[in-house]
Amino acid sequence: DVAELLSLPLAQTVKSLVLATDELNEHGEIAKSTVWLLLLRGDHDLNEVKASKVEGLKGGFRFATLAEIEDHFGCKPGYLGPVGLKKPVKVVADRTVAVMSDFVCGANEVDFHLTGVNWGRDLPEPDAVADLRNVVEGDPSPDGQGVLAIQRGIEVGHVFL
Repeated sequence: DVAELLSLPLAQTVKSLVLATDELNEHGEIAKSTVWLLLLRGDHDLNEVKASKVEGLKGGFRFATLAEIEDHFGCKPGYLGPVGLKKPVKVVADRTVAVMSDFVCGANEVDFHLTGVNWGRDLPEPDAVADLRNVVEGDPSPDGQGVLAIQRGIEVGHVFL
């Protein structure tokens, strides 16, 4: 919607996903939660398996609650972004986002987005950079000999040993 409104390609936008990790006390109750902001290009989707390999998320994570999001960002989902955070969060950018410039992201205010955002000028570098996204058709192949093509597969059976 934002990309269309601004007549920009979706690849020039950054979407924010908010996760949380919990530390439990000896009774199994949540003693402390840490909020994480994962940044992906607007045309990419999160790969939760890859996210679970990020240091600090390896022990498990969950998507943050609406109350946690509003507490840390001061607004509801749909307008979240990494600039001007209300409370500290751990920011992890996908590799594709870490090299972006002049991107569009949420302004942490309902009905507002920021344009022309740049790392180092408008916001600090992320706490971590990681491969967080699902592959898409046209990505370089792992062996470097071409590009990926997405094909539909059919499961024929199981082998049980």
